[in-house]
Amino acid sequence: VEEVPPPTAPERVASCCEYSVAKLSCGALVPVEKSDTVVFEHVDVYTPDGLRLLLGDISLRLEKGDRCLIMGPSGIGKSSLLRVLGRLWPLFRSPRRTARPARFSRPGPMNVFFLAQRPYLFEGTLREQVAYPTWSTSLMDELDDAALQRLFEEANLGDLWAAHCHELDAPGMAWADLLSLGEQQRLQFCRLFWHHDWVKKHRGRSEVFFAVLDESSASMDTASEMCVYMACVRRKLGILSVAHRPTVIQFHTRVLHFEFDEQHVLQHRLRPAASMAREVASMLTKHIDSVVVVPAERTSSGLSSPTSPMSVRFSSPTSPNSPMSLGSPISDHTTSPDQPQERQEQLMFKPL
Repeated sequence: VEEVPPPTAPERVASCCEYSVAKLSCGALVPVEKSDTVVFEHVDVYTPDGLRLLLGDISLRLEKGDRCLIMGPSGIGKSSLLRVLGRLWPLFRSPRRTARPARFSRPGPMNVFFLAQRPYLFEGTLREQVAYPTWSTSLMDELDDAALQRLFEEANLGDLWAAHCHELDAPGMAWADLLSLGEQQRLQFCRLFWHHDWVKKHRGRSEVFFAVLDESSASMDTASEMCVYMACVRRKLGILSVAHRPTVIQFHTRVLHFEFDEQHVLQHRLRPAASMAREVASMLTKHIDSVVVVPAERTSSGLSSPTSPMSVRFSSPTSPNSPMSLGSPISDHTTSPDQPQERQEQLMFKPL
């Protein structure tokens, strides 16, 4: 029997390329342009192997300070657009969309900061966690205790600061085991705020800066989530985020909303955040048969609890721009300190 020699390395590569190209359903790669804006024009998001189309004909433009929320059913590939923005996934052209060629541009790597749903924490000091990634030694050198305390308070981590302010530089701490997932997520918002401060100081206050949030507040309590989003608004950050909680709609100016039509075809549209918030608020209350307001009795420990198991306590904001309101998006201006306090009520819901 004649022995057949094994294929050479070039022959193996050629064979793999022929096989892959034959199965690809996408076109060539879309080049990445550099600009001060985030631009997706008629892009089709495929899986990295190029075999399956996830999102089709997406067009989105984010200028400095724009805030866009991506919402839709789970499992459709919302986060894939963020992976393309982070250049973790390639962006392919669609072979069927030749009349409208795709275009993709984004700022440089120091001007786009990504926060994942599960933060990356390593064994090191608490100061090192906040300074990561240290693309400059000044990120560590300039992060003094006063700056750390300010960042912790901004991310609603005052309790964590009080507990660990004496061991900011203790080595070898396994913070991923010591902190809850919600605390870890708030800690990475400290990272975001610190790197934003660094960019403003070293590259100019007019420098663009975008925060890309991939369900990065999903494990926080609602108050902490709204606290970090409000901090992003105060800082005038550009935001592209994926989230499911309707309470975060108010911190955005637009919503890229995905939904299935009657034929179960995925559709999307770009909507003003205010109209999306009103629609969601209506959906959350449409099944309430009747609402009876029961005045709460004052006790030494605060408001008393009603005896009915169907009763809940509800905080009714007096301003449409209150963080608990879904009526309109939050503006860049902070709430006046003279604003009336929230009115505490108890709402008794009649079962359906």
